[in-house]
This record gives sequence, structure tokens and C-alpha cells, in this order.
Amino acid sequence: MFRLGIAQALAYRAELIIWMLTSTMPLIMLPLWHAVAEQAPIAGFSQSRFTAYFLAGFVIRQMVGNWASWTINSEVRTGALNRRLLRPIHPLIAYATESLSTIPVRSVVALPVGLLALAVTGADHLASAPLLVLMAPLSV
Repeated sequence: MFRLGIAQALAYRAELIIWMLTSTMPLIMLPLWHAVAEQAPIAGFSQSRFTAYFLAGFVIRQMVGNWASWTINSEVRTGALNRRLLRPIHPLIAYATESLSTIPVRSVVALPVGLLALAVTGADHLASAPLLVLMAPLSV
């Protein structure tokens, strides 16, 4: 089931890229808040902290995004849910598996973009607290 979900995600690459582009708002907001914080820190956030915040927001948003509700809504409206109900696997398990199988595909794009943006903006704003670094994988 998981391999089928990955195959489906790779088969519909254009759809996956469009979904990923719709969740790039943190990358769009980054230059805006970076320019605002150029004069002085805002509520304790300097330019480097804004960069870290929005890059983390982008990567986490890509890793935890779930569009199952949109798919369920569409399939209920169009009647395509009938095909899922005839299968021996519960539809919610199928939706969950499809959603989980897109995470590796999205990470192939999101992690290099996040690392590239981090390299361009500088790594001086990385968390120095070990607990924060350990919490990063848990957020995914």
C-alpha cells in the first residue's frame, strides 16, 4: 500500500509540485520580515531569528502537510468514494497511507530547498540549545 502511494505521488509529479508551491508561504514571508527587522529587532526577533523561524516553518509545513480532507471531499462529491468502499482496505487507512507515502517525495524537494536557503542566509542563527536541535525531528 505504501509503495502504491509513492508510485502515485511520483506519477502525478505536477500535482505534487503545485501542492508544494501552495505551501511555500513561509519562503514568501521571509524576505518581507527580513526587511522589516533590518532596522531593529521586532519583539526579540532579529533578522537571523526570522530566517530560522521561516525556514523551519517551510520544512515542517512540507513534512506534515496532509491533503486527505480535500481528497475525501472531492471523492464524496464526485462519487469516486464508491471505488474505495469496494476495496478490502478501509478508506481512511488508504487515505492515511497515501498521505504518509508523499512525505519522502516531498522531503526530496523541501530539505534541499531549506538547506540551500540556510546556506545562502548563513548558519549563525542555528539553535545552540541541544534540546531544540533534538526537537526538530520530532516535529516531523
